[in-house]
Amino acid sequence: MERKDLSNLCVICIICTADQGGTYQFCWQCQKPWKGSAPRSDRCGNDDCINRDLQLLQTCKSIDLPEVAGVTSCPSIRLCPTCGMKIEHSRQNCKNVICRRCHKEFCFVCLKLTAMLQDQFTIQNLPRRCSSKTDFYSGMAEKMKAIRCLILIQQEIFNRSV
Repeated sequence: MERKDLSNLCVICIICTADQGGTYQFCWQCQKPWKGSAPRSDRCGNDDCINRDLQLLQTCKSIDLPEVAGVTSCPSIRLCPTCGMKIEHSRQNCKNVICRRCHKEFCFVCLKLTAMLQDQFTIQNLPRRCSSKTDFYSGMAEKMKAIRCLILIQQEIFNRSV
């Protein structure tokens, strides 16, 4: 089964609908019959409906990156800004990491693709780095720049907590 609208967790199962003779909706996240109003991008009305990836991102420990000056608190787990794969930083070497799934290199602090950072700093071969400290904080404020559906959900959760 494939979900057409990635921002809506309420999905109609065409097989169950045909078998039961009426529309059958379920929650893509908890895989239980849909409860509550739809569409929703954060959760259904089931008490135990949670997005484990978002819960992990919200509760992961902060780390410092000793090799990167000025970064004293950064989430230990990030989502690749290209494909959304979870990545944990080893705290060794630099802040740039390469996603094992899509093979894109990005800054673990500000979540910008390394190629974008290189474009910003081509004069005199300056080292690859974040544009400023505000990039780091805006990256955290958005809670992760990730695949389409997680972007929407993460922004909603962050905005509710502010």
